[in-house]
Amino acid sequence: MNTGGFLLLTVIFAFLLLIVQRSERKRRRASFIIMFSVGVIIWRYGIYALSRECGAAWRAICQTTVMQRATEAYATQTTFYALLAAVVVNIVYWALLGRYNPVGSSDSITVYGRDGLPEIPKRERRRLQAEAAEQVEL
Repeated sequence: MNTGGFLLLTVIFAFLLLIVQRSERKRRRASFIIMFSVGVIIWRYGIYALSRECGAAWRAICQTTVMQRATEAYATQTTFYALLAAVVVNIVYWALLGRYNPVGSSDSITVYGRDGLPEIPKRERRRLQAEAAEQVEL
């Protein structure tokens, strides 16, 4: 198994799954569709990149059809195990931290606009405007 490729793919897949896991409940389906699409692209590129690895001394052997099929199966297996490890990592994360720290909701966000600010007294407003005018003149 290609350890470097396995670890890199595990981290990438775990990050994609974590994004879906920690997304807001209302937006989870949309984030799943987007992350699934990105995951398929990464899956296919992982198989492509891992199946093309071959040392310079072995180029002639690697060009044979039998060897190409074997390295492609090997790359598919490595990518599958990386995805499986990412799922396990996310389950462990959810069991240890995710259950106790639920995802927030955008309904709980309060936006304060100009209407929510207190009114400044006229005397204070004139003083602030005078100070601002003095700073502009400098």
